Amino acid sequence: MIKKEIGVEKKIKHVPVILGSLMLSLKSIADKTKGKKSVISPEYIKRLLKNRNYSIVKIQKIGWKPKYSTEEAVKETVKEL
Repeated sequence: MIKKEIGVEKKIKHVPVILGSLMLSLKSIADKTKGKKSVISPEYIKRLLKNRNYSIVKIQKIGWKPKYSTEEAVKETVKEL
C-alpha cells in the first residue's frame, strides 16, 4: 500500500531468513572483534519477523470504531510525511 501511495514500482528484493541471519551473525562477530557495538542484533531480526495480527473485535463490541481504514491511514501518513 505504501509503495502504491508514493508511486514506487520497484520490486522488493527478499533475502532468505537463514541467509540474512547468517550474514547478521557474521557482521556481529566482526563488529565485536573491532570493539564496535552492532546496530542490529539477531534477536531484533527475530522479533521483526514475527507475524503480528491484532483483532479489534472486542473493542468494537463496546462501540469503538476506527476513524480511518488501513488504506486511508496509509494515505494520510504518507501525505503528512
